[in-house]
Amino acid sequence: RSSDDNFQGIDNTDIDGCTREYLNGFLELQPQKPKRTLRQLVRAVMFTNRLLTFLGPVCEPTPSKRNSVIDAALCFRGPVVAELQKVDCPETFDVFCVDELSNHRPLQHVGLSVMQSRGVLSQFKVPLVTFYKFLGHIESQYDDNPYHNRLHAADVAQTLHVFLNQTSACFSELHQFAVLLAAMCHDVGHPGVTNGFRVATGDDGAITHNDRSVNENMHCSIAYRTLHRDGSNFLEVFSREQRASMRKLVIDVILSTDMAFHFKKLADFEKAVNEHGPDLSRWDNPSVGLEWITHAADVSSTTKPSHLAHRWTDAIIREFFEQGDRERELGLPLSPLCDRHSVSKVDSQVGFVNFIVRPMFQALSLVCDVAGSLAHLEEYFSLYSDMQAQEKQDQQQQQQQ
Repeated sequence: RSSDDNFQGIDNTDIDGCTREYLNGFLELQPQKPKRTLRQLVRAVMFTNRLLTFLGPVCEPTPSKRNSVIDAALCFRGPVVAELQKVDCPETFDVFCVDELSNHRPLQHVGLSVMQSRGVLSQFKVPLVTFYKFLGHIESQYDDNPYHNRLHAADVAQTLHVFLNQTSACFSELHQFAVLLAAMCHDVGHPGVTNGFRVATGDDGAITHNDRSVNENMHCSIAYRTLHRDGSNFLEVFSREQRASMRKLVIDVILSTDMAFHFKKLADFEKAVNEHGPDLSRWDNPSVGLEWITHAADVSSTTKPSHLAHRWTDAIIREFFEQGDRERELGLPLSPLCDRHSVSKVDSQVGFVNFIVRPMFQALSLVCDVAGSLAHLEEYFSLYSDMQAQEKQDQQQQQQQ
């Protein structure tokens, strides 16, 4: 590959060979470096400043613990670097903190961090600026919904990255790249309402996708349309066969996040584990396992440390209630959990853990070390169970008065 390909989208017509070589060092190409003149170094610094302007605002620099593409080429600096260095750790990483420290660009920062941590960008020689630009376009298409937003996308990508680390499977780099890409794009363009709402209102998306997985099909379409934006098609470095394989897995994974298929997917996953064992990379079709791991990451909010779990719970409840308000205004039947006047937050969380999250993570534990997640889940469940018992006691006392 030429050096120019690594910096698509930036005016580099006046870059000399030494400057390109200097910047390629950030991309870990490591060519032999001749001694530079002062003039050449000045030109290199000037171009780097233009690169930083193109990538957006940065904070004051602080030393990084690792010599990575993130810290050097993209200059993720200051307090956000310290938080991004926790991206491998489920106990200490805080995506809300990344959001605040990154000028509200959590997906670009977390997306690049997990890809860099796994080494897949350098493995496939993906142009760094092209991928960064793609993530920026994807992030800008996430609406400011209470829950289904760019923060959720970043959180799912980081959680999936952790789960992949916690399995014994050795997935190919292509599988890792594809499934993380799917996680980053899995809710892009989400309108903040369920598939049922879109079908009931007969919106354009429901008509386009024939009432089937309306949101999920839309997310897939937006992701691939975004590749055609100027300077965003990082897939050009992959072979035709790799692109086809990646596209199939990305689509399968995103479609698998439709909760309508949850129980069927659970049965399929448990059957596959019984038949093929816990090493997902040895399965005839590893996509079944990757779909389930991503689906688990998508609904993992109650398995996070409590200070994070409660923020996610408040966000999803708010989004459901806002949908219920719209349904009430339109004269539609209110969807489950969407009536702010009758739904108990406590009851909804107890039921969600009992019937969805706990069975899901118990199944996931067959292939992935999620003991920490399950411990957080039980702490969360215990709190809401106690609150539920107190609510029932209060109701009984009121009835007796």
